[in-house]
Amino acid sequence: MIARESDDRHPIWPDRRRWLWLLFGVSLLALTQVRASVAVLAWIAPVPWLRYLRITGGWRSRLSFCVALFAGWTLATAKIASEPTLVALAPVFALPIAAGQAAAYLTWAPRVLSRSSWLLGSGLSTR
Repeated sequence: MIARESDDRHPIWPDRRRWLWLLFGVSLLALTQVRASVAVLAWIAPVPWLRYLRITGGWRSRLSFCVALFAGWTLATAKIASEPTLVALAPVFALPIAAGQAAAYLTWAPRVLSRSSWLLGSGLSTR
């Protein structure tokens, strides 16, 4: 059986709770940025971010996306720190990384996700 995208009345399970896509994105980002990371996760780590951008719209969802991306990079850089004083500096290092990546996602998403349904499945609608 082929899984298909459901309509707006009956969205698939994670689409009903859109914050789950952000949580999946933060988790995968934190898991891929460690010394003993699972390399295959780096290939699928952008998928929750892209899905969230695909199913949401408006400035509030974009702001939530940026905050979640910042939280993910803060966790990832905090895991690198070896001393407790350096953990407090994790947000300082995470901010430029998250800002650069957010700029890339937010400029890429409206141009590509709205036009090509083949990227994340066929028949997807944008809102």
